[in-house]
Amino acid sequence: MGFALIWMLCGVVAYMIGSKKGEGICAFFAGLLFGPIGILIALLGKGNRKGCSYCKELMHKEAIVCPHCQRSVADTQVVGGSKNTNTGRNRVAP
Repeated sequence: MGFALIWMLCGVVAYMIGSKKGEGICAFFAGLLFGPIGILIALLGKGNRKGCSYCKELMHKEAIVCPHCQRSVADTQVVGGSKNTNTGRNRVAP
């Protein structure tokens, strides 16, 4: 009985950590299935965030302005999986 209670408590703690990162229910199940290791997974997970290209702090993926350095990050979004869209594929060999 005590073992199951500890695992449920790990699930609740992981949920509380994950909900701040936008992944509450996934963190709950990780805590429920893996116990204390699930809490570590929730702590170390990046969640629903990306890093600011200026100050490297984590922010929401759809943010336009970084809440830490107040810089606009809309112009530095990744387009098509790469920041550099000129890959040189259209070059004509000499």
